[in-house]
Amino acid sequence: MSDPQPNGNGTGRRGRRGKRFLSPSEKYEIWLSLVRGEYTIAAAAEQSGVDRSTIMKLRQVARQGALEALAASRPGVRAASGPDPELVAARAEIARLSEALKEMGVRLMLAEGKRALGLNGRVPRRVDAAVKHALLELVDRAVADGWDHRRACAYLELGEGRAWRWRERREAERAAPWTPRPRPGPRSCRGARACDAKRSAS
Repeated sequence: MSDPQPNGNGTGRRGRRGKRFLSPSEKYEIWLSLVRGEYTIAAAAEQSGVDRSTIMKLRQVARQGALEALAASRPGVRAASGPDPELVAARAEIARLSEALKEMGVRLMLAEGKRALGLNGRVPRRVDAAVKHALLELVDRAVADGWDHRRACAYLELGEGRAWRWRERREAERAAPWTPRPRPGPRSCRGARACDAKRSAS
């Protein structure tokens, strides 16, 4: 039994069209003609030389794709095609300003803290324990905000070696166990005359 041979209009002996592949651009043009109402399904199939079922499938796929694209799109939002140069530059400027404000805040904290201690200029050679503790607290706060220990000491005009010695002394005092002082005994007589006077009075 011989295979059906196509006739002049691209159909076989039984009137069934041969299989023909449409390019994406052809499918798009066919879909547009159907949307605009220029062709019916039968006319589009006849014009393209394909079966009606192919045109119906094409219309269904195009419609579903258009619905999915519309559902995913957001009006006013630019499609993600890489980082926005303006946004990147704005974020970099915000980061730079944040660091500058943080720097100014640390400087202000150190200056006001030193002024509150009654210090001006270089830290004197001799200061009491309360001032030492307060200066170390200022250095610790600056280090917590990202400053280097040496830089904080230099800004306070405090020798870094002195600061480290104060720290070691403070840590040693904290680590040392607390021992109560002995209670004072009875007061002794001051001098022999006071003792004689006390004996004679008794």
